[in-house]
Parts: sequence; C-alpha cells; structure tokens
Amino acid sequence: MESKQGAPATGPDAYNIDLKNRELKIGSGTFADVHKIFRKQDNKLFAAKVVKVEVEYMREIEKLGLDREMKVLQEIDYPLVMKNIDSFEYNEKFIIVTNFASEGDFEKVI
Repeated sequence: MESKQGAPATGPDAYNIDLKNRELKIGSGTFADVHKIFRKQDNKLFAAKVVKVEVEYMREIEKLGLDREMKVLQEIDYPLVMKNIDSFEYNEKFIIVTNFASEGDFEKVI
C-alpha cells in the first residue's frame, strides 16, 4: 500500500473507515462530523472530518474551493495548525484526514 516514493498510500482504500460506528465519532460541527479512522499500513490513528453536504449536491465552485484549500493545508507546517494528511471522496461524502489531536479540540487546549 505504499506509493512509489515510499510514502504512505492515500485515498479511501488506505484507511479503515467505519462512519456508522458511534464509538468512533468524536465530534460534530455545523459543516462536518469528525470520526477516528486508522491507516491500514501501520494502524496509525487519524481524524476524519466528514463534510455533511454530499458531493453530488456541491456546486463545482465549492468542489474546486475544497480542493484548493486541501492543497494549501497540505503545504502548511506550523505547530498550531492541524496538518491535512489526505482528502478524498468516500460514499458520496468529502473526507479530510488530519492528524489526531489526543488533547481534544483547540478550544479545550487553550
């Protein structure tokens, strides 16, 4: 499951995703729910933000905006900004994979 450069595989097939398991749901907001997911390659824990609007109902401009935002977030390397690891469509939902913050959300930390 590794890419050609030795980096971890990406996309929905790289993770164990169970969005129906209530025990794995760790949060909910206006635009997304957050679930624990595990990378198959090494069983590493990540957070998956699942955008509530189904992809088929997003306008093309919204899809382009999400894609652009994910690319920018992948380039950011700053300790106080959640790192975007991966993003993809899964079961008609858009998923953003980030590092898992074991301390909880930012408001709880500060």
